[in-house]
Amino acid sequence: MFIIPVGNRVNWKRPPVVTLLLILVNCFIFFFLQAGDGKNDEIAARYYFSSGLPNWELKRYSQYLEKNGDPAVSQQFNDMLGKRNSYALLVMEHDAKFMRELHAGHIITPQDAEFATWSAQRAEYESKRSFTSRYVYQVDDPSPITALSSAFMHGGFDHLSGNMVVLFLVGFLVESVIGKALFMLAYLVSAFAAVFTFSLTAHGGGYLGASGAIAGVMGLYTIIFGFRKIDFFYSVGF
Repeated sequence: MFIIPVGNRVNWKRPPVVTLLLILVNCFIFFFLQAGDGKNDEIAARYYFSSGLPNWELKRYSQYLEKNGDPAVSQQFNDMLGKRNSYALLVMEHDAKFMRELHAGHIITPQDAEFATWSAQRAEYESKRSFTSRYVYQVDDPSPITALSSAFMHGGFDHLSGNMVVLFLVGFLVESVIGKALFMLAYLVSAFAAVFTFSLTAHGGGYLGASGAIAGVMGLYTIIFGFRKIDFFYSVGF
Protein backbone atom coordinates (compact mmCIF):
# COMPACT_ATOMS: atom_id res chain seq x y z
CA MET A 1 0.00 0.00 0.00
CA PHE A 2 1.21 3.50 -0.87
CA ILE A 3 0.54 6.12 1.84
CA ILE A 4 1.58 9.79 1.83
CA PRO A 5 0.58 12.64 4.15
CA VAL A 6 -1.45 15.52 2.74
CA GLY A 7 -0.84 18.80 4.53
CA ASN A 8 -1.77 22.36 3.80
CA ARG A 9 -1.13 23.69 0.32
CA VAL A 10 2.16 25.41 -0.36
CA ASN A 11 2.03 29.14 0.31
CA TRP A 12 3.81 30.44 -2.80
CA LYS A 13 4.00 33.91 -1.27
CA ARG A 14 6.42 32.30 1.19
CA PRO A 15 7.75 29.39 -0.87
CA PRO A 16 9.71 26.47 0.68
CA VAL A 17 13.02 27.77 -0.69
CA VAL A 18 15.28 25.15 0.90
CA THR A 19 13.07 22.23 -0.14
CA LEU A 20 12.96 23.47 -3.73
CA LEU A 21 16.72 24.13 -3.70
CA LEU A 22 17.45 20.59 -2.46
CA ILE A 23 15.23 19.14 -5.20
CA LEU A 24 17.02 21.22 -7.83
CA VAL A 25 20.47 20.15 -6.58
CA ASN A 26 19.48 16.48 -6.57
CA CYS A 27 18.04 16.75 -10.09
CA PHE A 28 21.03 18.69 -11.42
CA ILE A 29 23.49 16.11 -10.13
CA PHE A 30 21.47 13.22 -11.54
CA PHE A 31 20.63 14.67 -14.96
CA PHE A 32 23.91 16.48 -15.63
CA LEU A 33 26.74 15.08 -13.50
CA GLN A 34 25.65 11.42 -13.29
CA ALA A 35 24.07 11.32 -16.75
CA GLY A 36 27.10 9.95 -18.59
CA ASP A 37 28.29 7.54 -15.91
CA GLY A 38 28.08 4.35 -17.97
CA LYS A 39 29.75 5.86 -21.02
CA ASN A 40 32.47 7.56 -18.97
CA ASP A 41 33.34 4.35 -17.13
CA GLU A 42 33.66 2.53 -20.47
CA ILE A 43 35.94 5.27 -21.80
CA ALA A 44 38.01 5.15 -18.62
CA ALA A 45 38.34 1.35 -18.80
CA ARG A 46 39.43 1.47 -22.45
CA TYR A 47 42.03 4.08 -21.60
CA TYR A 48 43.26 2.06 -18.63
CA PHE A 49 43.94 -1.08 -20.64
CA SER A 50 45.50 0.84 -23.51
CA SER A 51 47.97 2.48 -21.12
CA GLY A 52 50.83 1.13 -19.06
CA LEU A 53 48.72 1.10 -15.87
CA PRO A 54 47.76 -2.62 -15.92
CA ASN A 55 51.40 -3.67 -16.19
CA TRP A 56 52.40 -1.40 -13.30
CA GLU A 57 49.39 -1.70 -11.00
CA LEU A 58 47.71 -5.07 -11.51
CA LYS A 59 50.98 -6.98 -11.32
CA ARG A 60 51.91 -5.16 -8.13
CA TYR A 61 48.47 -5.87 -6.72
CA SER A 62 48.99 -9.56 -7.46
CA GLN A 63 52.26 -9.42 -5.53
CA TYR A 64 50.49 -7.50 -2.75
CA LEU A 65 47.89 -10.26 -2.42
CA GLU A 66 50.55 -12.96 -2.36
CA LYS A 67 52.32 -11.15 0.45
CA ASN A 68 49.37 -9.89 2.54
CA GLY A 69 46.28 -11.82 1.48
CA ASP A 70 44.78 -15.25 1.42
CA PRO A 71 46.66 -17.58 -1.00
CA ALA A 72 43.34 -18.74 -2.46
CA VAL A 73 42.30 -15.14 -3.15
CA SER A 74 45.69 -14.45 -4.69
CA GLN A 75 45.37 -17.47 -6.99
CA GLN A 76 41.84 -16.47 -7.96
CA PHE A 77 43.04 -12.98 -8.84
CA ASN A 78 45.92 -14.33 -10.93
CA ASP A 79 43.49 -16.52 -12.88
CA MET A 80 41.26 -13.51 -13.40
CA LEU A 81 44.22 -11.40 -14.44
CA GLY A 82 45.06 -13.77 -17.24
CA LYS A 83 41.52 -14.09 -18.58
CA ARG A 84 39.32 -11.11 -17.67
CA ASN A 85 41.32 -7.99 -16.99
CA SER A 86 38.25 -5.78 -16.52
CA TYR A 87 37.17 -7.83 -13.50
CA ALA A 88 40.70 -7.76 -12.15
CA LEU A 89 40.60 -3.95 -12.24
CA LEU A 90 37.31 -3.91 -10.31
CA VAL A 91 38.73 -6.25 -7.67
CA MET A 92 41.79 -4.05 -7.23
CA GLU A 93 39.77 -0.82 -7.03
CA HIS A 94 37.49 -2.29 -4.35
CA ASP A 95 40.49 -2.98 -2.12
CA ALA A 96 40.43 0.33 -0.25
CA LYS A 97 43.61 -0.34 1.71
CA PHE A 98 45.64 -1.08 -1.41
CA MET A 99 44.20 1.91 -3.27
CA ARG A 100 45.13 4.24 -0.41
CA GLU A 101 48.68 2.92 -0.54
CA LEU A 102 48.72 3.27 -4.32
CA HIS A 103 47.52 6.88 -4.31
CA ALA A 104 49.96 7.74 -1.52
CA GLY A 105 52.88 6.65 -3.69
CA HIS A 106 53.76 3.67 -1.51
CA ILE A 107 53.18 1.00 -4.16
CA ILE A 108 54.84 2.75 -7.07
CA THR A 109 57.30 5.02 -5.34
CA PRO A 110 59.12 8.15 -6.54
CA GLN A 111 62.26 6.05 -6.65
CA ASP A 112 60.80 3.81 -9.38
CA ALA A 113 61.82 4.69 -12.93
CA GLU A 114 58.22 4.60 -14.17
CA PHE A 115 56.84 6.85 -11.39
CA ALA A 116 56.48 10.04 -13.46
CA THR A 117 54.78 8.27 -16.38
CA TRP A 118 52.58 6.28 -14.01
CA SER A 119 51.50 9.45 -12.15
CA ALA A 120 50.50 11.17 -15.40
CA GLN A 121 48.57 8.17 -16.71
CA ARG A 122 46.90 7.51 -13.35
CA ALA A 123 45.75 11.16 -13.22
CA GLU A 124 44.41 10.91 -16.79
CA TYR A 125 42.52 7.73 -15.92
CA GLU A 126 41.00 9.29 -12.79
CA SER A 127 39.79 12.28 -14.82
CA LYS A 128 37.93 9.97 -17.21
CA ARG A 129 36.09 7.99 -14.55
CA SER A 130 32.38 8.63 -13.97
CA PHE A 131 31.13 11.18 -11.46
CA THR A 132 29.57 8.44 -9.33
CA SER A 133 32.76 6.37 -9.26
CA ARG A 134 34.75 9.36 -8.05
CA TYR A 135 32.30 10.84 -5.55
CA VAL A 136 30.26 7.96 -4.15
CA TYR A 137 30.90 7.28 -0.47
CA GLN A 138 33.14 4.25 0.06
CA VAL A 139 32.68 2.53 3.40
CA ASP A 140 36.28 1.30 3.48
CA ASP A 141 37.67 4.66 2.36
CA PRO A 142 35.57 7.26 4.21
CA SER A 143 35.71 10.95 3.34
CA PRO A 144 33.60 13.95 4.45
CA ILE A 145 33.51 15.12 0.83
CA THR A 146 32.05 11.87 -0.53
CA ALA A 147 29.71 11.61 2.46
CA LEU A 148 28.27 14.98 1.43
CA SER A 149 28.23 14.35 -2.33
CA SER A 150 26.52 10.98 -1.84
CA ALA A 151 23.65 12.77 -0.09
CA PHE A 152 22.61 14.17 -3.49
CA MET A 153 23.16 11.12 -5.71
CA HIS A 154 20.76 8.46 -7.00
CA GLY A 155 21.05 5.05 -8.59
CA GLY A 156 18.34 5.55 -11.23
CA PHE A 157 15.39 7.66 -12.35
CA ASP A 158 12.89 5.71 -10.22
CA HIS A 159 15.11 6.26 -7.20
CA LEU A 160 15.28 10.00 -7.92
CA SER A 161 11.60 10.53 -8.69
CA GLY A 162 10.40 8.65 -5.61
CA ASN A 163 12.75 10.54 -3.34
CA MET A 164 11.88 13.94 -4.80
CA VAL A 165 8.12 13.35 -4.43
CA VAL A 166 8.58 12.44 -0.77
CA LEU A 167 11.02 15.32 -0.17
CA PHE A 168 8.56 17.84 -1.59
CA LEU A 169 5.44 16.51 0.16
CA VAL A 170 7.11 16.19 3.56
CA GLY A 171 9.93 18.72 3.26
CA PHE A 172 7.86 21.83 2.70
CA LEU A 173 5.73 21.04 5.77
CA VAL A 174 8.79 20.54 7.98
CA GLU A 175 10.49 23.64 6.57
CA SER A 176 7.38 25.77 7.25
CA VAL A 177 7.48 24.73 10.92
CA ILE A 178 11.19 24.80 11.83
CA GLY A 179 12.44 27.43 9.37
CA LYS A 180 14.81 27.42 6.43
CA ALA A 181 18.18 27.43 8.21
CA LEU A 182 17.29 24.69 10.69
CA PHE A 183 15.74 22.60 7.94
CA MET A 184 18.92 22.77 5.82
CA LEU A 185 20.99 21.84 8.86
CA ALA A 186 18.66 18.94 9.64
CA TYR A 187 18.96 17.62 6.08
CA LEU A 188 22.76 17.66 6.19
CA VAL A 189 22.93 16.13 9.68
CA SER A 190 20.56 13.38 8.53
CA ALA A 191 22.78 12.71 5.51
CA PHE A 192 25.91 12.28 7.63
CA ALA A 193 24.04 10.26 10.26
CA ALA A 194 22.78 7.89 7.54
CA VAL A 195 26.29 7.40 6.16
CA PHE A 196 27.69 6.78 9.64
CA THR A 197 24.96 4.25 10.47
CA PHE A 198 25.46 2.44 7.17
CA SER A 199 29.21 2.27 7.81
CA LEU A 200 28.58 0.45 11.09
CA THR A 201 26.64 -2.33 9.42
CA ALA A 202 28.30 -2.73 6.02
CA HIS A 203 31.83 -3.27 4.76
CA GLY A 204 33.07 -2.59 1.25
CA GLY A 205 31.26 -1.03 -1.68
CA GLY A 206 29.67 2.36 -2.07
CA TYR A 207 26.68 4.13 -0.60
CA LEU A 208 24.27 6.60 -2.23
CA GLY A 209 22.94 8.58 0.71
CA ALA A 210 20.08 10.69 -0.67
CA SER A 211 17.49 8.28 0.73
CA GLY A 212 19.12 8.46 4.16
CA ALA A 213 18.92 12.26 4.22
CA ILE A 214 15.27 12.21 3.14
CA ALA A 215 14.50 9.54 5.74
CA GLY A 216 15.79 12.04 8.30
CA VAL A 217 13.29 14.62 6.99
CA MET A 218 10.54 12.01 7.33
CA GLY A 219 11.67 11.39 10.90
CA LEU A 220 11.37 15.11 11.66
CA TYR A 221 7.87 15.09 10.17
CA THR A 222 6.95 12.22 12.48
CA ILE A 223 8.24 14.10 15.53
CA ILE A 224 6.48 17.35 14.63
CA PHE A 225 3.15 15.88 13.51
CA GLY A 226 3.21 12.59 15.40
CA PHE A 227 0.37 13.45 17.77
CA ARG A 228 -1.79 15.43 15.36
CA LYS A 229 -4.59 14.19 13.17
CA ILE A 230 -3.61 14.59 9.52
CA ASP A 231 -5.15 13.88 6.15
CA PHE A 232 -3.39 11.34 3.98
CA PHE A 233 -3.66 9.79 0.53
CA TYR A 234 -3.45 6.03 0.09
CA SER A 235 -3.64 3.62 -2.79
CA VAL A 236 -3.55 -0.16 -2.83
CA GLY A 237 -2.07 -0.03 -6.34
CA PHE A 238 0.22 2.76 -7.50
